[in-house]
Amino acid sequence: MERTVTLKLIGPTHHLDAQLESFRDACNTLVTHVESGTCRPNERLLQKQFLKETRARHGLMGQVAISAMRVVAGAYKTLATQRRNDVPTFREPRLQLLYRRGWRFKNDTLNISLPGVPGGLDYHAEASSPHVGMLLCATRIGAMNLVRRGPHYYAKITVILPDEPTYEPTGWYGVDAGIRTTAVARVDGESPVIFSGGALREHRKTQRRTRRRLQKKGTRSARRVQTRLCGREQRHVLDQCRVIAKHIVERARRERRGIKLEDLRHIRTGLRVPKAQRADRHAWAFRVLQTCVRLKAEDHGVPVLFVQPAYTSRTCPRCLDQHKANRKRDAFHCQRCGYQNHSDVVGATNISRRPGEPYTALGGVEVNRPHGHAMTRGRTECVAPAETASKPKQPLTLVGGR
Repeated sequence: MERTVTLKLIGPTHHLDAQLESFRDACNTLVTHVESGTCRPNERLLQKQFLKETRARHGLMGQVAISAMRVVAGAYKTLATQRRNDVPTFREPRLQLLYRRGWRFKNDTLNISLPGVPGGLDYHAEASSPHVGMLLCATRIGAMNLVRRGPHYYAKITVILPDEPTYEPTGWYGVDAGIRTTAVARVDGESPVIFSGGALREHRKTQRRTRRRLQKKGTRSARRVQTRLCGREQRHVLDQCRVIAKHIVERARRERRGIKLEDLRHIRTGLRVPKAQRADRHAWAFRVLQTCVRLKAEDHGVPVLFVQPAYTSRTCPRCLDQHKANRKRDAFHCQRCGYQNHSDVVGATNISRRPGEPYTALGGVEVNRPHGHAMTRGRTECVAPAETASKPKQPLTLVGGR
C-alpha cells in the first residue's frame, strides 16, 4: 500500500527558499509553453524541447528540471481524467526530488542535494516520529516533495509499505456521511453509532464569521491575525475525521466486520442549493472522512467497499419503497408501510446491504492526504431480509457532542 511520510526538517533552511520558488516558476513557465501550443503536455516532449532552457533560466539541476516537467504533465493528465479544461497553476513554492538522486536517508538524517552546495545539506528528523518507522520499513521509496508551511519546511515522501492481510467479514458496517450528522455507522439489524456534526458546524460558522470580520476590517493587524488563523479550520476538520475513522475501524476490526462507503465523487456536479446553504454544502468534508476511513482500514486489514449512493436515504429498509415523500430532512416515514427512523440511519442500513466495489476498481489513486478528490449514480436494488419487519426498533448510540 502507498502512503505519504511527512517529516519536519530540522536544520539550515535558508538555501531552500530560492530552490522552491525556482521550481514553482519553472512549472508555471512550462504551463505557458503548453498553453501557447509550442508543445504538448508530455514529459518526453517537454524534456526534448525545454530541458536546457529550463535549467539555464531557473538555475535547476537536471533531475529537478525533469521533475518539474513530470509534475506539469501529471497535472494535465489529472485534469483530463476529471474532464476539466482548466489551466494548471502552481502557487505555493515546492520542490520535487528523486530518491538517491536528489536526496538520501540514513540514520534519521535527510541529505538533500542542492546546486552550489558541495555534499548537500543534512536535516534531522525526530527519531520518535512514527513516520520515521514507516520510512525504515518501506519496501520502496519514491520521490520527495519539499513544501513550506509558514517558517517551517516539511518533506513529504511517497513510500510503499507491505499490505496488511484482510479477513473474511462476518457482516458489513454501512457508513452514511452527512452535514448535520457527520457520520452514521450501522450493521443491518443492529444498533447504529451516530457521530453528531453539530459542534463541527458551529466551529465552521465561528471561523467563517471571524474571517468575514477580519477581511472587512482590512488593517495590517487584521491581516496578521488572518495569517495566524490560516488553516485552523482545515486542521480541526481533519482531526475530527480521523477520530471518527479510528472509532469506526477499530469497532469493525474488533467485530470482524467490513465497511461500506458511498461513492460520492460527482455529488457536487450540477448542484444547485439556496444561498444560505451554499457554504455548508461546499464545505462538506465527506471526501476527507472517507479517505481517513479507507486508509486506516487498509492499515488494519479491514475490507472496504464503495456502493452506489442513489436513493439510500429515501428507500424503505422494510418494503423498499423509494417515494420522494418518504424523507423530510432528518425524519424518514415510509408512505407505504409506515416505517419510521432517522434518515441517516436508514441510509446507513441501505448502504450495508448494497453490493460494492473496492477502491482500486473505481480507478482511485492511493494517496495519504486527500484535500478535499468518483462511479456513476444510478438505482441499485437492495434486498430486505424477511425478519426485518418483526425486529423491534434498536436504541441509538450517540458518540460526540450535540
